[in-house]
Amino acid sequence: MTLKKFKRCGKKILKSTLIGHIKDRDILLIDDIIDTAGTLHQTVKALKEKVEEQSFCAVAKCPCRQIKAYVGEGCDHSLENCLHFGPMARYMVEQGLAREISREETLKILKEANEEGLVHSGDNLREGPISVICNCCGCCCVFLDTKKSMGLHTFSTSSYFAHMDEDVCTACGNCEDRCPMDAITVDEISVVDEEVCIGCGVCIPTCSSGAAHLVGRPEAVAPPDIPTFLGARIKAAG
Repeated sequence: MTLKKFKRCGKKILKSTLIGHIKDRDILLIDDIIDTAGTLHQTVKALKEKVEEQSFCAVAKCPCRQIKAYVGEGCDHSLENCLHFGPMARYMVEQGLAREISREETLKILKEANEEGLVHSGDNLREGPISVICNCCGCCCVFLDTKKSMGLHTFSTSSYFAHMDEDVCTACGNCEDRCPMDAITVDEISVVDEEVCIGCGVCIPTCSSGAAHLVGRPEAVAPPDIPTFLGARIKAAG
């Protein structure tokens, strides 16, 4: 169960709504569990801090979009925004597969990718340095497309899902157009399929009415630590 707040100006709450089954149940409300603006701000801050920790950054062309382009199924999204860090980045530059960039250019690429509606996808670990940040589109990314078309667990979703405030949604369709997972449909209002939504937040920046926001999943799964991750990979490999 989630307490959803709608704020149009500053921190003034215009409306609060309970999402979930509450009939015949005792409820303990813990205020401010999830704040979309705060969540996005903290996420951007954490990502920026991770980038600023890197001693070597590089950018390569997105292999997924290249493959699609080769078979005549490419898209109009930017091509050079697959980011690599550390030893892997050095190797790719040495092999002519990427070019070295500064931390400042790395952050600029991430900002531009966000404006394009691309999904930042990186290492899903609680500790250790990051090695890659992909900026994925739903039309070309092999992971997003496979999850969308076949339902396979090709990557972990975020701990949130998108929700639309039906009282202020204008059904402009921006969220539907930007959603990489086709999780949003628009009729009189925008409706999110929570089971399909990956919680990337791509729908939020261009929501003209401010109806789109993120809410926490009832059972958020924390990223694994390195031993657990490697153990799962070894087990899956047989």
